[in-house]
Amino acid sequence: MSNILTAGIAAAILGLGAISATSYAQNSEAGPPSGMHGADAALANRVKQALHSNGTLDSRHVDVAVENGDVVLNGFVQDNRELLVANQVASKAAGNHKIVNHLSIKQNYPNAP
Repeated sequence: MSNILTAGIAAAILGLGAISATSYAQNSEAGPPSGMHGADAALANRVKQALHSNGTLDSRHVDVAVENGDVVLNGFVQDNRELLVANQVASKAAGNHKIVNHLSIKQNYPNAP
C-alpha cells in the first residue's frame, strides 16, 4: 500500500512541476537563457522584461545573460539613444548588479520600427 501511495505522490509532484514549467514558459517571452537557473535566470528575465516593456526601445535583438553575478547585454540596437536607454533600463532592473554592455549599434537594420 505504501508503494502505491509513494508512487501517487511522486506522480502528483511531477505533474505539478510540469504545470509550473508550462506556466513559466507561457509567462516568459524568451524563458531563461540556456544554462542559467535560479536567481541568475530570474535576474536575467527581470532585466529582459524591463527592456521589452520600455516603449522607446526596440529590444528584439538584445540578449541578457548573467555571468559571475554581472548582467551582460549582447546584441545590437538602432542608435546611440537606444544604447543609452538599454543601459539605463537594465541598470534599474538589475539593482546592485553590474551591467556589462556589449551592445553594438546597427543602424537601419531590417525590421526596425
